Amino acid sequence: MSSSSFEDLCTHMNAKISATKKRLVLRSIGNEQSLRSVVSNLGQDLAVCHRLLVEMEAEVQQQEKLRDRLKMVKMSVERQRSEAEHLQENVPPYLPKPTRSCNTGPAVKREEATKAVEPEWLKKCREEARAYKEVPLNVEDLHSFSVNTGPAVKREETTKAECTKKSKEDTTAVKQMPLISPEEFDNIPAYLRGRLKCEQINAVIQEINNAVAAKYKIMHQPLKSMKAPARKLYSRFLEEEIKETRGEFFIMEADIKEFTQLKMDKRCYNILSILRHAQRLREIRCSGFVRYIIC
Repeated sequence: MSSSSFEDLCTHMNAKISATKKRLVLRSIGNEQSLRSVVSNLGQDLAVCHRLLVEMEAEVQQQEKLRDRLKMVKMSVERQRSEAEHLQENVPPYLPKPTRSCNTGPAVKREEATKAVEPEWLKKCREEARAYKEVPLNVEDLHSFSVNTGPAVKREETTKAECTKKSKEDTTAVKQMPLISPEEFDNIPAYLRGRLKCEQINAVIQEINNAVAAKYKIMHQPLKSMKAPARKLYSRFLEEEIKETRGEFFIMEADIKEFTQLKMDKRCYNILSILRHAQRLREIRCSGFVRYIIC
């Protein structure tokens, strides 16, 4: 037997002997009549303390549950507040404007504000319509006028229809990237273009332009006329809008995969770097996603 195991055995035996002595002393104390009342009082106090500890434990568990609920409520409120701020900062520009009953300012100010944002072609249409009304007609030219051009009312309706058509085209106009010219291709650094050709880069530009046109065609559609897949894409487009992309035309990698047959491989990323160098697009990185804004 080694010395260490013998010492451990001696320590264990001594501990047992001391514990036995304490039990004998306590047993002798418990048999004394004068100390029995003290021991019983101690037992009652211990029982009261145990009951209080159980009640405190139950109260602590209840407060922890309440704390968890408050945390969930706080997270929900913060999420709703962030969504409200996002909606406030990213109101789509194609939403219908408020009616006249909602405007509280005077009519003169509203007319001035409308004139301030009118495009040039709309002003020309208004001037032509006024000119048609103001031009006097001779009796000799009345027959030829009715045969060739129709009544003035029809001319005015045609003018209004043309103006409405132009306004729709202006609303749904989508920005497109111009193609790379041979001179621009020669100015691209050799380490960027590598073995790529100008036709390959222009083919990718056309694919991206088609993706942008397809995306904003859905964005400009009335919500009631959309089917379920278009509604799903429309909701995703709204979620991808941020403060930096307000008033800009942009796409993401998901849009390129959705509307084109391009593969987001090393070659495609290299072409995107070339387009960024040629100032055809720029990147905005936010929340782990890259938004490609059309320049």
